[in-house]
Amino acid sequence: MAVIAIQMAMAAEPEGAPSNAAKAPAAKASTAPGSLKIGKVTVSGSLRSRIEGFDWFEPASGNNAYAYSGNLFRLSFAQKLENWEWNAEFAVPILLGMPSDSSVPGAQGALGAGANYFAANGRRGNRAMIFPKQLYVRLTPFGGAGQSLKLGRFEFLDGSELAPKNATLAAVKNSRVAQRLLGNFGWTNVGRSFDGLHYSYTKSWGNFTFVSGVPTRGVFQVDGWGWNRTAFGYAAVTLP
Repeated sequence: MAVIAIQMAMAAEPEGAPSNAAKAPAAKASTAPGSLKIGKVTVSGSLRSRIEGFDWFEPASGNNAYAYSGNLFRLSFAQKLENWEWNAEFAVPILLGMPSDSSVPGAQGALGAGANYFAANGRRGNRAMIFPKQLYVRLTPFGGAGQSLKLGRFEFLDGSELAPKNATLAAVKNSRVAQRLLGNFGWTNVGRSFDGLHYSYTKSWGNFTFVSGVPTRGVFQVDGWGWNRTAFGYAAVTLP
């Protein structure tokens, strides 16, 4: 099996993102590079374009060697107020050249990810759709510092509540611990979000997180409007 992916990405950094520009004088740092201010609303976005090529083992039949294009455009409108903030982000996945003959019966099944995209999108070689990727408000409940309550549609990665100060441990946690059960499937050309609530309480002793919601459609399917027929609850206490 051989898989080759060529990726190009262009992104507008969200306001406040770490960058060299943070070292500039305050008069020049009111808006992060690449972001756009419309009144009090910050507009940012990204475009990720990939060409993926598969050579999927040596099946007895079916097309196992092919290439296709996967693209994801994201556009966000956000505003931070004194005690709350909101974010409306839209996603447009665009799939081009999905193989129509890369699924075979029996144990061989799908010959690479291209077959999964083709099957999940009405057996069409080209698909695109726009849907809300994130649509939430974040509040500070009970007037308490260190608290955050997010309501609506959002992305969530379990195990990422606190980042260790040690760089090596942080890298291990990010690559081996986070998203073990819940994640946004960011490696696909569509991804996934969750509709529900996300509560976080952070103090010097550590962090308590509670999340409950319903996973949206997505991952291989470009239609991210609706939900999967399931729900979940998640709670974690993290001590540094």
